[in-house]
Amino acid sequence: MTNAAHFYSIGEAASICDISVKTLRYYDEIKLVCPIQRGESSGYRYYREDQLLTLFLVKRLRHLGFSIEDIRSILKEDNLETLEGHVLRRLREISGKIGELQNQYTEGKLFLERIRVGHDALQPQRMVYDEEHQMLGDNIHLEFIPERIVMLNEGTSQDYNNSDINVKRWFSLYQEIEKQGMTPSGPMIVTYLDGPLLQFTNATCNLRYSLPVDATQDQKGTGRFGGFWAVTSLHYGSATNMIDTHVRILKWINKNGYHLAGDISEEYLVSPLDTQNVEQQVTKVIIPIEKSLQ
Repeated sequence: MTNAAHFYSIGEAASICDISVKTLRYYDEIKLVCPIQRGESSGYRYYREDQLLTLFLVKRLRHLGFSIEDIRSILKEDNLETLEGHVLRRLREISGKIGELQNQYTEGKLFLERIRVGHDALQPQRMVYDEEHQMLGDNIHLEFIPERIVMLNEGTSQDYNNSDINVKRWFSLYQEIEKQGMTPSGPMIVTYLDGPLLQFTNATCNLRYSLPVDATQDQKGTGRFGGFWAVTSLHYGSATNMIDTHVRILKWINKNGYHLAGDISEEYLVSPLDTQNVEQQVTKVIIPIEKSLQ
């Protein structure tokens, strides 16, 4: 054919542009980039050099995630202003997806850490304590609870049953955190506001649900949890006998010259939202204390 050096077969174009023959045929079928010439008898496709440049651009745009229709529009208008607008919009989309993936990674990493904490809690011989987390015997610990920013949901529950979680309250906290663009940074904490053990006997119970978040300062609906010393103990399995763990800690506190210095909380290290295996659920009971002056 005339000026054959300036034309390339579909196989040559595929090799030069690193685009499969199948893809080039597809671009031809949808009339995105069509060969400039076809053999009259053979039907072979031939591309001109400037079409190879177009194919390079198409490949770059596809790599950036542009749709076929976006690419068709870019090729049709063929000016830098149009190209700039499309690329800018795509970069904004990519940036949003990067942020979303980063949030997913952060949440997944924290979830994994909680799973490992729960796994270790089920194997006490592997637990290690520093100077601010002392083992006192009988699965009772004296530790400093660091202050954290938490998303709050507080209210009164009717017909309260300590063995059940309030799914509606839990989910509303997660939804509010997502709405504000934050990420959970720890397990759910439930604080009982009516006094020791009353949640086990009263049908009506005043509660505060707290979910740690990754915020660096207070935002709408947030507050603080922690910043105090507490006697804690891990409760394993179903919450139906949670009262036993509370009573055991309270007896230890009275026996050792401490007194309560705040509302009692339960931190769900491994909750029913994490596993349906009741035997592997782990809850930390947290009772703020002060040393008695007498």
